[in-house]
Amino acid sequence: MFQRTILWAMLLLPAVALPGCPSQRKTSDKDLSIINRTLLNAMMQDEKTKDKLLVIDVRKPAPYAEGHIPGAINIPMIELKKDDPRLAEAKNIVVYGDGKPDDLLSAAAGKKLVAFGYVNVFDFRGGMEEWTGRRRFEQPLMDRRMEEKAGQ
Repeated sequence: MFQRTILWAMLLLPAVALPGCPSQRKTSDKDLSIINRTLLNAMMQDEKTKDKLLVIDVRKPAPYAEGHIPGAINIPMIELKKDDPRLAEAKNIVVYGDGKPDDLLSAAAGKKLVAFGYVNVFDFRGGMEEWTGRRRFEQPLMDRRMEEKAGQ
């Protein structure tokens, strides 16, 4: 009986403690700004923003080494930390993954950064597929969401 009580206490303690942790703030897709290649290119070319822009490839090191967006750094999603010094100077953070239809890595990474308290986090949901022009599907939902955000 005592062991069962200890086990339940160990299981329930994290569930009770986590909601109060600021790094565990709930986020959704609405917390992210989704951008396309045109907007990413504009941010990379704009003299006012390009020095404070950080583009993060959240894939594993091997795919990053095979090819990435120019100027992007590799921080795999699992390695994103709240007080990472590489993110300290960034005013705008763009995250991306491979961009395949089932890839939700960039969205998860963006939400993680928002939960950590970073602002101006952008999700380049097209990822490497869009960047290299290999994207074979349309994403009308993403385009509608971008238009809705622009109208707010």
